[in-house]
Amino acid sequence: MIYGTGGGASASVNIAVNGSGARISETRTLNGWTAGGGVETLLGPNWSLKSEVLFVRFDDKAFFTPAPNPLFLSNRVIQTDQVISRVGLNYRFGLMGW
Repeated sequence: MIYGTGGGASASVNIAVNGSGARISETRTLNGWTAGGGVETLLGPNWSLKSEVLFVRFDDKAFFTPAPNPLFLSNRVIQTDQVISRVGLNYRFGLMGW
């Protein structure tokens, strides 16, 4: 079976800055989307094997607003595209038809 998948994505990101004997940190939630696809094959009555690839994109967010000192070149965090590859072995309890 070949399939596609997609939906929302969320990540908690913590940024910490050390300098002049002080440490500040801030945590924000980044939201975004994910899309991908995969292949799943039946191995037996209740077993299947799958392989999939997901692409994830998050929004960028400002941290430390206002910036803690004028030497900050940017207070925005840009989460670049991520690729997630997964392989899975599935067991289905009870007989389920495909």
